[in-house]
Amino acid sequence: MISDKMHRYSVSRNIVLLGLIMVLLMQKGVMGQTISGFVSDSKSGERLLYAGIYEAKTAKGTSSNGYGFFSITPGLPQGEPVVLVITYVGYLSDTLLLNNLTKDTLVNIRLKAGVELKQVEIISGNNAGITSSPGMHRLTSQVIKSLPALGGETDLIKVYQLTPGVQQGHEGTTGLHVRGGSPDQNLVMLDDVPLYNINHLGGFISAFNTDAIKSSTLIKGGFPSKYGGRLSSVLDVNMADGNLSKTGGNVSLGLVSARFTVNGPIQKNKASYLISFRRFYFDLIARPLAQKVNPGSTVGYNFYDLNIKLNKIIDTKNKIHLSFYTGDDKTLAGFKEKKDDGTDYYMQTNQWGNTMAALRWNHLFNSRVFSNTTLHFSRYRVKNNLISENTSNEDKYIAKNTLLSTIGEYSLKSEMEYYITPATSIFGGTQLTYRYFKPNDYTYEASGGNNDLQSGHNHTMLLQAFEGIIYAGGKITRPAGHTLELGGRLNTFAIDNRFYIIPEPRLKASFHHNKNLNSFLSFDVMSQNMHITGNNSIGMPVEYLLPATGKLPPSIMKQVSTGIEYVSPRKIVYSSELYYKHFSRLAMLQDGASLWEGRENWENLFAINGTGRAYGAEFMAAKNQGKLTGWISYTHARSDRKFEDINQGKLFPDQFDIRHTINLALMVKIDENIDLSCAWVFNSGYRLTLPVSKYYVPVTAGDYTHMNELYIYSERNAFKTKPYHRLDISFNFHKQKKRYHRTFSLGVINLYNQRNPNSYYFSTISVFGPDNTSYERVVLMQRSFFPFMPNVGWNWKF
Repeated sequence: MISDKMHRYSVSRNIVLLGLIMVLLMQKGVMGQTISGFVSDSKSGERLLYAGIYEAKTAKGTSSNGYGFFSITPGLPQGEPVVLVITYVGYLSDTLLLNNLTKDTLVNIRLKAGVELKQVEIISGNNAGITSSPGMHRLTSQVIKSLPALGGETDLIKVYQLTPGVQQGHEGTTGLHVRGGSPDQNLVMLDDVPLYNINHLGGFISAFNTDAIKSSTLIKGGFPSKYGGRLSSVLDVNMADGNLSKTGGNVSLGLVSARFTVNGPIQKNKASYLISFRRFYFDLIARPLAQKVNPGSTVGYNFYDLNIKLNKIIDTKNKIHLSFYTGDDKTLAGFKEKKDDGTDYYMQTNQWGNTMAALRWNHLFNSRVFSNTTLHFSRYRVKNNLISENTSNEDKYIAKNTLLSTIGEYSLKSEMEYYITPATSIFGGTQLTYRYFKPNDYTYEASGGNNDLQSGHNHTMLLQAFEGIIYAGGKITRPAGHTLELGGRLNTFAIDNRFYIIPEPRLKASFHHNKNLNSFLSFDVMSQNMHITGNNSIGMPVEYLLPATGKLPPSIMKQVSTGIEYVSPRKIVYSSELYYKHFSRLAMLQDGASLWEGRENWENLFAINGTGRAYGAEFMAAKNQGKLTGWISYTHARSDRKFEDINQGKLFPDQFDIRHTINLALMVKIDENIDLSCAWVFNSGYRLTLPVSKYYVPVTAGDYTHMNELYIYSERNAFKTKPYHRLDISFNFHKQKKRYHRTFSLGVINLYNQRNPNSYYFSTISVFGPDNTSYERVVLMQRSFFPFMPNVGWNWKF
């Protein structure tokens, strides 16, 4: 057990403090009846998350939670009519009149969709604008589908890369580098279940099929206590539930992939389903072309995503959800060659992907107490196969190499919310998780050929860990509109007779100065019980997630952020935020280290106890109403790291220490059937470690001596790439047919053909000098993807 007196004192102090907060909050009762229920779409029955609800007379308000549930106690004298006003972006506002309330009342509110708004829903807080929340952006699927897409494939992650404080990594990738963090430091959840890798096509497309998504939220600061396990951000994605009243769906076709979605009632107004499938079809084109160019060869690449969701309303107080997702990438390359005395056959396949399943139960104990219980499984695995066969006369030699890397978890979580008054609520929950790691399941088998060749070599490395989480907190809203949210998590982690206890206090305060001006302050402590073996910025499945151990303790991040938000008379939202983050107990592979070396002592390959910091300023202006909507943002940031065993112990910048970033996203409603969207991005360049010189060392082997080439490298990440910028545009043409709605999208990626760097390499060129002299010079060259690239997409919604 890893602990000391100071640490135990800190844990006890935080638990006692949290308990006192809960007791104080629960002391205040409230007179009057409570109105609670769910907010849903009037046609499909889909629950509307974070809708705004307030009482017209008292102006007391609340919002629906992540499951569409709300609870409000207006506090009016008994018998006095209650008028509730319900609002949600993209829907017509509605009012609900309740007379002669004598007891707690359960209602189901159904909002009608207004004119289909191609508007931006980027909010600091809930849709009604009641409170502000630092470091949060929320997007609906309409916004995601409106912006330009690579090959017609809309992408949720690409849109979040346009928000302040978020870097995209290398050209075209879907990695999120949030406020100086790396992609593995983001908690990405689909229907409350973590996904460990969200990349397709080497990171150019994410694993989220936008046709299956209802809403999503990215949190960069002011983390609610229910979230934890990562250091930098939380991306919470919710799948659509499916239509409860009628069957519908859509078909989408782009240059790189096709999508099909169908949803409808299993039992009208009681149970529904959603099935959505997407497939990349490059292999269907590449295989026949490869056969024509080089007979006997095989080459291909494809990926797919399958989302399934089932919902059942048992009664007014109980609902169950069953969610399932699986997605895989697969590459294959091989050949078969005939010889005079036999054949040679070679095939290499690589597969990687996620599978997750979750069963959730929403239960309403009474008008003020709501609970959610989730049982889930999640797994990410990489599988590489290499088969070679050689047939010569009557001899046949076969060799098979298989490498399997897997991380998976089983988890049970239960959480509860208690709405004491509209101004006071408490929440809490607990979670138990079993997690296993198999970073290197390697098997080699051979048969035939040389009798001295052994077969059946294998290596298995299994690591198991247990995690227990307890969290709780409370939220108080003062009459003036100020809000205070206090809470915390207790992270317990056990592996190989090692036991960690890490308290994670959280504080978030919002101040309502007037109807147009809000400010906020937050403090967060986050911990992460896993380390990645390398930088995952290019999104390829070549890195491994490994658990914290006795030698590699969990990493910790502390962040303080503050900001201000102003809504102008023209309804333009201006916001700015400052943040400072400190990282401790970081781990990073040492220079030149590989997990293949010293597998049994893999912990020794890491530099440990690293520290880091990230700080910056974010500015944003967003317009959510009118024919022209969108946002512009600017981020100034710094991020650096320090390890005793790396860079001679000196402080060095993080690879994605990008100082300046500008993002622009605009959507224009030209008329009822045509809209235009564009996105422009600029950043000042990321960082690399490059060799600055080389030398030769003679190496003698028997009677032969050759020169071994060695490189001398610069300080870590000393080289800065050139600035990156790109403009994408897209036109969407809509037409309503009798039985379906058709959308045709036509756009261009990288409109002015900017050659942005994706990777770098060295090349030797000949340089001619005076008097016909010449010499060779080593120069740094760049590879660029995505030149001027048209994209086309069709969508039929029925």
